Amino acid sequence: MRVARQTTCGEMYGAVVDSMKVYFVGKVDRQLVKRAIAVASQLIKVPAGLEIYAVESPRKFHLVLRRLPYATQSLVKQAFSLNKISFSTQVRGRKIIVLVLNRAMLQNPDALVGLLLHELTHIKQQNEGLTDYINQAFQKAFLSKVAHMHHPRFSADALVKTFVELGLISTLLLKDLYATTALIESGYERYVVAHYKSRFSDNKLCQAPINLRLLHRLVRRDLDLLVSAARVEAYVAAVFLPLCGMKTKQAKELRKFIEMCYPTQVKDCEQNCRPLMRLYAKEFSYSQAFCNNFFKVMLERFIKEIK
Repeated sequence: MRVARQTTCGEMYGAVVDSMKVYFVGKVDRQLVKRAIAVASQLIKVPAGLEIYAVESPRKFHLVLRRLPYATQSLVKQAFSLNKISFSTQVRGRKIIVLVLNRAMLQNPDALVGLLLHELTHIKQQNEGLTDYINQAFQKAFLSKVAHMHHPRFSADALVKTFVELGLISTLLLKDLYATTALIESGYERYVVAHYKSRFSDNKLCQAPINLRLLHRLVRRDLDLLVSAARVEAYVAAVFLPLCGMKTKQAKELRKFIEMCYPTQVKDCEQNCRPLMRLYAKEFSYSQAFCNNFFKVMLERFIKEIK
């Protein structure tokens, strides 16, 4: 792995590694990150000119935000403030991956490789046109229906605003399912499990218990709570659905831990997401038809909640 240039800027350290620019934000184990990049780049082709930001913690994210394209800063800032997780984006020819590191990930090199593979797969699938399928299906099977919705308790504007947010949550869930499933199909289950284990193995990362049954009753009065419930379920479903198809000991152990960490969420997710689980298990494909069916299922699931 060739390091061609090194620069420093406050708490950010930059280097050109092969054909990509890597920035270390805060106190980051640079050698660990470089080794993970070397392994990941042997498994998935890295696009030329890729920018990778390895961030010590969410508190350092403002240093990254200033370097992102202006057009995406507000969108990325909103998404980051909600999730505090890693992500990838492509804007005006720039391909960017932001890795938010945690202690569990740094203790398991496979976890960091898995995270890199996940974000690289997002970029790869976008370049292959899968994102176009998703966006077209989102417009056709979800947004077009939202414009004609009526409800006795909520205004049209409130419904549109809420369901646009729900659609974006659904879009992110579908992209995650596509990326994770592609990695499993490629034989990289070891890295997938390690990546998700690093997200769930620290009890501090477990969200506070939420009584989703009570929450689902309250959403009939408050649409904001419907969005909150959808975020929790998507967070769990993005990991739990692919895990259900894995047979390894590590995958089974991770499923048990998630069930312990999120007992109510997993139970209610399994109950409320049955149509999605059936669709994923029986009809999953990288096709426009599957994307359309996915958004139909998600829309029906959300409409059911406010009846």
